[in-house]
Amino acid sequence: KNQVIKGGSGNLQGNIQIFKVNTLPGTYPLPYVVMEDEGMIGHYNRANRSMQHFNENIAGFVLNAFLAGQVFAFPVMVLTLVFVGARILHQTAYAESGYGAHAPGNLLGVLVAVTLEMLVLLIALGGLAGWTF
Repeated sequence: KNQVIKGGSGNLQGNIQIFKVNTLPGTYPLPYVVMEDEGMIGHYNRANRSMQHFNENIAGFVLNAFLAGQVFAFPVMVLTLVFVGARILHQTAYAESGYGAHAPGNLLGVLVAVTLEMLVLLIALGGLAGWTF
């Protein structure tokens, strides 16, 4: 992605696809078409982009929460609440302020997801070692 959209390009980095307008051969090519990033349409597009990120990651989170929750019920509940808050922070900051503002919510969400993964790993290794939880 950084070979197409250079760093420091602001909201342009939120584009997951770049389209071109089709023209007849030999005619002047039109510019590339990218996601609108200004005004209410920009807010809408960025909010939907954040939802796409959520949809890409929720299945693994739910699976790990289910598995880890069998042993660590209360910590998983707390982690789930933090994850929900992180996703709300990510979406509202990205929709309102654009690229870069979503980083705190994204970082917090990733830390929660990795923590859940490590709890599942701990359970698996503990099971192999004969630990009882």
